[in-house]
Amino acid sequence: IIGCAHLAHTSMYAQVRDQIRVTAFGSERSVMRRLLDLMCDATVDLTADLEFAEHYQQFSAMLMLGPSRNVKGTSIAQFIVEEDRESVRNQMLGGEEAEGA
Repeated sequence: IIGCAHLAHTSMYAQVRDQIRVTAFGSERSVMRRLLDLMCDATVDLTADLEFAEHYQQFSAMLMLGPSRNVKGTSIAQFIVEEDRESVRNQMLGGEEAEGA
């Protein structure tokens, strides 16, 4: 019985600890987002494939695409000059060129 109680306590402690970490990360990310919004004309989130995660009206307007142009699912590469695309992609994904920089 004592072993089961200890196991349950350890498991609950781990779950609470993990939840606190998730909450702290979300709060930290929220603060960073607010700071970036104050300092930048537009901020965006990209997927693992370097595509826009959502529609970013400010980004579209800033590039004079029109605020109604939906960029969700569009690759960020479309907005980077062709000769720099591979280098920027490698840097954003943490590739070899990013290490040499």
